[in-house]
Amino acid sequence: MTGTIPDGANLKQLQYFDLGRNRFSGTIPASLAEEYARLRYLYLDHNQFGGTLPGNIINAGDGRLQVLTVNDNQFTGTLPGWHTYITEMVQFTAQNNQFTTMIHRTCKLNVLETGEMPEFKSDCDVCVCGANDQMCRHCYN
Repeated sequence: MTGTIPDGANLKQLQYFDLGRNRFSGTIPASLAEEYARLRYLYLDHNQFGGTLPGNIINAGDGRLQVLTVNDNQFTGTLPGWHTYITEMVQFTAQNNQFTTMIHRTCKLNVLETGEMPEFKSDCDVCVCGANDQMCRHCYN
């Protein structure tokens, strides 16, 4: 499939949104995190999305997002990680993009009330978390 994600789609009841492994392009609308209030699974991996990833994407689904895969795209800028409330995320993969930096707070995403996040990966050239953090551990092996 090809195309872009429309802004203002008004899909408030959507819980599972999988666009992974296609040829979608363009930017991710910032409204996605606000409008998809029940979203729990967001797969955007292996596409041709570009530009900056909206900082609020990490709080999609009113903070109850469980899976966010944005790996293998062409995202640039800062890897978002400023989370207001995350207690259920179990997968966040962002590697194989063109991020130039990440905020240190992103490293804290794997310290959840429910334990460690099973899959949490970023590119080594932007990872600031260190060898003992799950997000960057693969960079030191």
